[in-house]
Amino acid sequence: MDAICFMTPFPLMNWSWSISCLEPIHKYHSALWEEKAKDIFYEVCHFVIIPMHKLFFGCEPPRISDAVIESLKSVVDWFIEEFFSYIRVYGCSIPPHSLPKFLPDRLVCREVAHQIAKGSVGLELKALQKKAWPSFPVHVGKFPLSNLGHSKVEAESLEEVKLVNIEHRKYDPYQIISRHYIHCNLKAYEHEVSVYDDIFKDVKSYEEVLNRVQALPPDS
Repeated sequence: MDAICFMTPFPLMNWSWSISCLEPIHKYHSALWEEKAKDIFYEVCHFVIIPMHKLFFGCEPPRISDAVIESLKSVVDWFIEEFFSYIRVYGCSIPPHSLPKFLPDRLVCREVAHQIAKGSVGLELKALQKKAWPSFPVHVGKFPLSNLGHSKVEAESLEEVKLVNIEHRKYDPYQIISRHYIHCNLKAYEHEVSVYDDIFKDVKSYEEVLNRVQALPPDS
């Protein structure tokens, strides 16, 4: 939503979305956040923002920007399913969130910050006084994460949004973390194959995605 409302002009409404003109920003936050729309985040993304984008621009919003993909290619993997999306930061020890069908740049930034600040191997490496991973700053398109403290601040903004979790697994399919561990004279990091790889293949709606995610065992 931030990608559309902050970085994209709204020609039919004559909105110039910038810090020099705060009126549309105030209207946006009043309509979506002060009215507790954060409690229905998925519904707003799928049933408000996507139709708005179609109305204004004649097409669906892009699932994810090329700039974000390029900037994070050595940090995360993308899972862009038909009805939803999720991101896995390499070596993260906490479950990723089930995210909307399309991924605004700022939402990606905050999800990456959440996984880095609360479950990345960087926390263990810092405790062992080893070389950090990932190296800061981490750029998410135009949004930089300057350090671990900055990542924590960005991660906190997701706490009020009621997101559900995908199952957790130790994720390092390209041995990026394992090579870093070996370089730090630590035992190689072991990648885990998910037992839920096929769980979403035959879903027919986003509501079914959420139902399946919520039905996962609590320790996933």
